Amino acid sequence: MKEKLQTIQENFEKNVESVYTLMNFDRLILDYSISSITQLVEKLKSHHHIDNPQLTALNTLSNLQKIRKHGSLKRHYMHIFNQCIVLLVSYFGSTIADIFKFCLAERVKEGLTENIAREEIKLSLGELQEYNFNLSDCIGELVVNKKDISFQDMQSISRAFKEYFGFEPQKDKIVNNIIAGQACRHIIVHSGNIANCRLIRQISHAEPRDIKMRIKENELIEFIPDEIRIVGDSMKTYVSRIIEELLNINEY
Repeated sequence: MKEKLQTIQENFEKNVESVYTLMNFDRLILDYSISSITQLVEKLKSHHHIDNPQLTALNTLSNLQKIRKHGSLKRHYMHIFNQCIVLLVSYFGSTIADIFKFCLAERVKEGLTENIAREEIKLSLGELQEYNFNLSDCIGELVVNKKDISFQDMQSISRAFKEYFGFEPQKDKIVNNIIAGQACRHIIVHSGNIANCRLIRQISHAEPRDIKMRIKENELIEFIPDEIRIVGDSMKTYVSRIIEELLNINEY
């Protein structure tokens, strides 16, 4: 069980790091361009004895270095940064769902607790056939689908783990950062990045938190790299906590 959960966690952390890489894609491109042009300038000087900046691309190199130093193109990347939040929320929800489904299946194999034993799930013969009449490994997926359990918001996640595993994840700044990220993700995807009263209401009780402290209705939601890292790191911490709680339960 521990090994499987560690694998899920490692995959999630790799996905988060891939988002961080996407967030800094401009630096990767600039670094490559600067390196290539620097080599060209040196070759033109040393092999062809050309010192004229207009011919050696030295001016272009200088401009690229200034852009790299000051990050002057960042303001054009709002849509990409916002999509980084969308990706993080998607990876997070999928990871929590995988953890829940795997651990529920493991718990059922070990023996039904009273609350799980009372669960009623209706299946057609066709559905049973789809699972090859063996439900032991897919019971978690069945419960999630039949009970319509959502992993898209922290309240639903907390309720699911409390109901099926008997513990309620603590609500603190880490959770509040994720709540804000999830709520903003909805605005980015469904409301054209424009804050509405629903968003403000959703995050009004998510305090203390480290991001988007003051959002006004009709305000344009724009994420910056530091905020994206806060959300991603908060998600990594939350996943680690959930796994630790589940492993502790499994020991008793």
